[in-house]
Amino acid sequence: MELFNIASQEQLVSESDALSQRGVFKGALLKDPDESAAVLLRVLKNTQAMAHEFSVFERLDASRVADIQPMTHTLHKVVRNIVASFYQDLQNKSITVRLSASETRARFDYETFSVALYYILDNASKYCAHSSLLNIRFENVGGLKLLLEMTSLQVDELEKEEIFTENYSGRVAIRIKMHGKGIGMYLARRLLSLSNIGIRFIPGPLLQASFKDAGYAHNTIEIHFPESSVMADGAQNRHPNGRVV
Repeated sequence: MELFNIASQEQLVSESDALSQRGVFKGALLKDPDESAAVLLRVLKNTQAMAHEFSVFERLDASRVADIQPMTHTLHKVVRNIVASFYQDLQNKSITVRLSASETRARFDYETFSVALYYILDNASKYCAHSSLLNIRFENVGGLKLLLEMTSLQVDELEKEEIFTENYSGRVAIRIKMHGKGIGMYLARRLLSLSNIGIRFIPGPLLQASFKDAGYAHNTIEIHFPESSVMADGAQNRHPNGRVV
């Protein structure tokens, strides 16, 4: 558990009451406030993710379609909230985040979209090159798109669809032993589809520079919204029960 990085389990169980345990944590926080703050931010990030995951996974069951509640949201605000959870992970790799401004509103299920974006950013923070730029921008030409542009592990044309397959890990990630369970992007696509939102991976050209013998490229993750979900200025948000919010 992350909190044991602040105070060890042995230290806590050796105390005889809750007051003494609080004293252990207080001492640890004062001794190394920077590390303690970093641990608490990781706990907050993971807690937020778990809270959303528990509430959305059942919605992947076809019989639970009624639980999907599309509402109108300012897309920039939703994206900013999820990106904020990854600031520490990105900073640890000296990755600069650039999030463009937008007042565009779209209609989608907030919880499933948030968990999907969490998985996408989790992958991005893991596979982006050190000291690189993660550029997140909105494009509203020929349909609304959320674009995540980054320098990340190379993915070739043959893999660009396979990375959305359950249990699939990229060949470069496997070669340098950075691969995970291969479920993040698979679940992201499934969750986005519940709001009729599409996602695709656009591989970019391989760069000459490498890190740990890994090939890196300028890659883009494109999330595209159905035209019917984009709300015109002044449109009202109607709750499923009929009231306007």
